[in-house]
Amino acid sequence: MPSRFGRLRLLSLLYSLIAVSSIAQEIPKFPISRFNVEGNTLLSSAQVESLVQPFSGTEKDFGDVQRALEALEEGYRKEGYTTVSVLLPEQVLERGEVLLRVVEGRISKVDVTNNAFFDAANIRASLPGLREGTSPRVDDLSASLRVANENPAKKIALQLTPGDQEDEVIAKLKVTDEKLWKAGMTVDNTGTAQTGQNRLGLSYQHANLWNRDHVLTLQYQTSPGQHASDVKVYALAYRLPLYGMGDSLDLYTTDSNVNAGSIAVGPFDLAITGKGKSFGARYTWNLKRRGDYEHNVVFGLEEKKFENSIGVGALQLGNDLDIRPLSVQYSGKLAQPGSEFSFYGTYVHNLPGGGNGDQAAISKARAGADAEYQVVRGGLTLSRTLGADWQARLAVTAQWADKPLIPGEQFGVGGAASVRGFLEREVASDKGQQASLELYSPELCAGFSSAQRCRALAFYDLGSVYRIKPLPGEQAREHISSLGVGLRWAYTKDAAFQADYAKVQNPGGAVKRGDWRVHARFGYFF
Repeated sequence: MPSRFGRLRLLSLLYSLIAVSSIAQEIPKFPISRFNVEGNTLLSSAQVESLVQPFSGTEKDFGDVQRALEALEEGYRKEGYTTVSVLLPEQVLERGEVLLRVVEGRISKVDVTNNAFFDAANIRASLPGLREGTSPRVDDLSASLRVANENPAKKIALQLTPGDQEDEVIAKLKVTDEKLWKAGMTVDNTGTAQTGQNRLGLSYQHANLWNRDHVLTLQYQTSPGQHASDVKVYALAYRLPLYGMGDSLDLYTTDSNVNAGSIAVGPFDLAITGKGKSFGARYTWNLKRRGDYEHNVVFGLEEKKFENSIGVGALQLGNDLDIRPLSVQYSGKLAQPGSEFSFYGTYVHNLPGGGNGDQAAISKARAGADAEYQVVRGGLTLSRTLGADWQARLAVTAQWADKPLIPGEQFGVGGAASVRGFLEREVASDKGQQASLELYSPELCAGFSSAQRCRALAFYDLGSVYRIKPLPGEQAREHISSLGVGLRWAYTKDAAFQADYAKVQNPGGAVKRGDWRVHARFGYFF
């Protein structure tokens, strides 16, 4: 649409220039006392004046007029109004006044196409800034689209095209959606000898409650067989998109009777670091996109109620503990052809209080720990496409603290998503870091079926943890590492399988050098 308005503007300017050049061969000079702008309703008079006034004065030419026109048009662009054009109509200069005409493109029609499971009213509600008779702000539309496309069951593509009249804009919304609910099952071997090696997970998700795109996620995890009563993990998550602000709110709760594991609650993967319950809320403030760079700030408040958090060896002494970590996290992602880089940094501060959350309770759980503890966490991921369809991926996570931490807030390494070849959180302490380097083969299933995808990989994992103020008999630091090979397979969005064979290089916990472990996981969704 801007290109059509641009052509009108250039034709108008060209006409004026031709008229002038027919009178004189040299560029004419003339005074410009002011610019009169008609048709503007989106910017204030002061804004318009500040944009065009610098190009007024004596001894001006048509280049100054063109620059004033471009400056005004750029002013609209900076305010997010990309459907606005500025024209120079044919005119005779009188008293040094130049007339500029603003054409504010307004939505005349909204077309919703290709939607099968979400109705048109739902799709339009996802973009509250897209209303007939108004000039849309691209920043508002971009923010709403970003939140809408986080919905697991729908994706929206927006295209603005010219209408029949010069000030008309047609908004075309092309939808890719799927059924509103899905259920799934996962099986993996992230367990232990005491609670059973295998884990069975069941999940249910509805992506459009109340026709407002509220997303409900339910999860249950157990150990199949004779250890079913030993492993019970429940999770509930509820996401509310806030389209008018371009943000979202997540509420969640978990209940676990195991000390280690991981479970997804909505868009977040939460590590289970102790028996007990948790309740939390996270507000995601999406910041303005800068080219290919997306970023946001997440504010979080959580209450964790740990059960039997004191232990001497395998003996639990029965002390319960409550913590209330308040957090703020900044995340960024830069996606470009052939590469993607993402990172995050999180600051955590505990809010003490209550009978099980005061300084006395914290001190019982860990000598030297502070009830108002502070933790800094961070991580980054870099993925690149190499020649001949090879791919490489680097992932790093870390935690820093300046005082001893209770077990539930310590940094753990080991497991299927950490240092492979070890049990989940095989070693943990107050601070540390973990890194994984992976090299993926070219696509191996392309010749079998377009619905299948599979790649082989080789990897090297390492991790370190450090204990602050260790007591006699406690290890001050531990370093573990492993290397191995694996396989990734997926069939559309319905099924996925992954397996990794890892051999331990640097031992830790109860694992010795040369030990090996296979981590396997299968998921099916319908």
